Amino acid sequence: MTPVGEYVRYVVLARLARGPAPVEEVEALVRAAVERTGRKFDWRIWPQLLAKEVVVRDGVAELTERGRWLAAIGLRPMAAYIRRFLGVAVVP
Repeated sequence: MTPVGEYVRYVVLARLARGPAPVEEVEALVRAAVERTGRKFDWRIWPQLLAKEVVVRDGVAELTERGRWLAAIGLRPMAAYIRRFLGVAVVP
């Protein structure tokens, strides 16, 4: 996965780790994150990037069991990777 794709995964997992969110909110977060990187990336593919970690039901996105596990143990390493390759400051 590209560094921008990893950043998108990080943003979505970090937000949904706090609880379910409307799809519109997640899309706004993803779009803003991609724009912050200054790189060309189709932000609309976030559901495919997180197909195993996120499920969307009735317009609400929430983490699957795998997504909760990844958010619990993987946000810090993901943040370090993003800082290293994109130079974007993230708080795990």
